[in-house]
Amino acid sequence: MVIWSVLAMPGILRLLIPAIRGQLGDEPLDEWFHRSGEIAAWTLGAVLCLSPLKALFPKSRLVAALNGFRRAVGITAFLYALVHVTLYFSYEGGTADYLARVWEPFFAAGAIAFSILCLLTVTSNNWIINWLGFRNWKWIHRLVYLAALVVFYHQAIANRGNWRTAFALFIPVTALEFLRVGKLVETAVVVRASERTRDWNGWREFVLDRRVAESETITSFYLRPKDKKRLKRFLPGQYLTIKVRIPKQSQAAIRTYTISDAPNPDYYRLSIKREQGDGKQPGLVSNWFHDQFEVGNGLLAKAPAGDFCLKKPCRNRTRYTWHRTDDRPIVLISAGVGLTPMICMLNTLVANGSRLPIFFFHGARNGSEHAFGGHVRAIAQSHENVHVHVAYSRPALGDLLGLHYDGCGRIDIGTIQQVIGRPYGDFFLCGPSAFMSELYEELAQWGVQLERIHYELFGPATLEFGKVQSPTSYVQYQIRYEPTGESVLWDGRSTLLDVALNQGLKAEYGCRSGVCGTCACKLLKGEVCYAQSPAAPIRKDMVLLCCAKPASDIVVALGKEP
Repeated sequence: MVIWSVLAMPGILRLLIPAIRGQLGDEPLDEWFHRSGEIAAWTLGAVLCLSPLKALFPKSRLVAALNGFRRAVGITAFLYALVHVTLYFSYEGGTADYLARVWEPFFAAGAIAFSILCLLTVTSNNWIINWLGFRNWKWIHRLVYLAALVVFYHQAIANRGNWRTAFALFIPVTALEFLRVGKLVETAVVVRASERTRDWNGWREFVLDRRVAESETITSFYLRPKDKKRLKRFLPGQYLTIKVRIPKQSQAAIRTYTISDAPNPDYYRLSIKREQGDGKQPGLVSNWFHDQFEVGNGLLAKAPAGDFCLKKPCRNRTRYTWHRTDDRPIVLISAGVGLTPMICMLNTLVANGSRLPIFFFHGARNGSEHAFGGHVRAIAQSHENVHVHVAYSRPALGDLLGLHYDGCGRIDIGTIQQVIGRPYGDFFLCGPSAFMSELYEELAQWGVQLERIHYELFGPATLEFGKVQSPTSYVQYQIRYEPTGESVLWDGRSTLLDVALNQGLKAEYGCRSGVCGTCACKLLKGEVCYAQSPAAPIRKDMVLLCCAKPASDIVVALGKEP
């Protein structure tokens, strides 16, 4: 109500101040009648200016804030139009007079515009959006452009020949729409040119441009290519494979980290958590990033890759497109540092002007470990299609005001059902294995189609969703590693890499998640299976040690194929 009062105040003052000063003439109701129509037209013009301004100035906080109240501005335009129509019936003429003249172009245009504004106002609530479906709702609300055209005509041919008000509505809106279309064309040309740029082969050198602390445990690192060439667009949710040299380590360390910001031609952003404490072994590479990787330092990286992404590749094409034939919401669910791909997806959707319903769920321990909290809240406040729910499992004393979280405990199926309402949408999960395994099962039981549940695993990619496995129901397959000839019985749980390391054998590895391909070895005999298909490409006669388990007696050649 406060926001609406602020938005309506300029028009109210334009009606009241002349009345107080006695400037409305001998027929004040007639003057109010005409002024209310003009105010309704100007307010409608303001609504239509917000969308192109958002496209032209996507980083402007003022424009983003104004767009957050677009629905309120639209309702304000309707209320002034209602005052205008009410004054007509009470002063200019009654119902009989109106019905007798309704087919005149001037009256017909006003009636059409008012009817459209009524329809848009009635449907401007979340319940109607969910009932209609976002796609149908969006088509209905595009009638606002028809309303603007008939208002322009209605004002232009008014008895007073009010061309000034008509052009005050028409010219700014038209100019901004032309500029928006021009920017879309320019962006399409730039993107097409960028897409023609091939991914680099092998390793490419990057330099740290800046680092930003996002929480007490997570820091963002902005990497720019040393050759200063533009970076190709990647798919939101993909990861970057990096190689770093760490002091006192005999070989370079290879890891994968999800890119945490929308595609940018100048940099990649990695948001990395310091892994230490809670009984966990300190993260070798993550701690190196936090403690030793400073501005100006370099590292090597491969081109972005990965299948857990917002967009899916089209077959037989060299570029990627996001196919949406329906209005399904996008549901992003994360815990801990698993929010990094979700932030990338959210930023990309917002930057691209998506109007699909977006639900952002995140679980953190407390405010000190909650990264990007203010950023996500700001997006939700300025974009009415973005809905956020954050839960803290162990709120600290400083969190008790509840400004940055919505509930205590973990993100569970009950929370999701309460916020979304029905098992309809594309669900993206990222976080600890137990968190995702539980949610996957609960989403499936709720009725979400399995092909609509996408997930990203942390650590060794051995988790298998939807299948209950008994720890004793396995065959003790024989594993032999060449050229050492070392043989061992499989324990029913460990990957080939874990078995080799437990035997004291030397094996190259990097991500331990089946994405970097560093642990690929020759499979000399037998068959293996994967809990989920590895992201790294691999030939049939090769095996990824970090995520493979034996499906028969096998022989593996440690080391790279000559």
